[in-house]
Amino acid sequence: MPTPHLLRVGSRAVAVPEETWLQWYLEEHIRDMVHFRVSKTAAFYRSASEIFHSDAHMAEEDTDRMSFFALYQTKRKRCLESPEFKDHVRQETGLWQPGLRGRDVGEFAIGEFTLVEVLGSYEYNEQVAPHIIYVKLVGEEVTGKIQFEHVNAVSILHGYRRTLLYRPQDEQEQASSVVLIHEFETLDSSNLPFVKQEMETIEPTKDCPFQLRSFELLDSEGFDGRCKTPERL
Repeated sequence: MPTPHLLRVGSRAVAVPEETWLQWYLEEHIRDMVHFRVSKTAAFYRSASEIFHSDAHMAEEDTDRMSFFALYQTKRKRCLESPEFKDHVRQETGLWQPGLRGRDVGEFAIGEFTLVEVLGSYEYNEQVAPHIIYVKLVGEEVTGKIQFEHVNAVSILHGYRRTLLYRPQDEQEQASSVVLIHEFETLDSSNLPFVKQEMETIEPTKDCPFQLRSFELLDSEGFDGRCKTPERL
């Protein structure tokens, strides 16, 4: 079973080469997060598709600009406020100019979520998902409008594993949005327009705009109970 909470961090490099950004994230940052027990696991994904919006007028979000998603499973809320994060997870690195922190050379979009339920499969599989489809649904009391059709629209794709349903930890957002993370062993991202069309036909959510995007795994830590030693520690 996944942990009760999820930290999602979208990111992109703005003042360093993307190769340097990836080296920092994969060799230092996600390892720090697991090594110092801020999170139980860390999975780092690269965008594998464009963003599909159900509503052409849907406001652009910070996550829309992000090239990468880091997903951290954690047992506690607000893990970025924990002593483990503040005291141990490094914000500077020898990979770029001294004195600069991650936020000085890149952009971030942070979201904190609580697990509602696991959908689509009761199979016990806690290995990292090689591919995901990330869906955000927006609408009044949207949690109560999630239907089996939302899972069915995605689960017919080859390689489907299961779906994790999350609600935001932010109290103002809890009744107005949910996040669905659909896990896949393999995924053909060219099928996303078909998924979008199927979701648009679901009656209870016709008044709930949504966006979806696929991601492919670059690296992970903690899923086998072990974490590689962070580089340059």
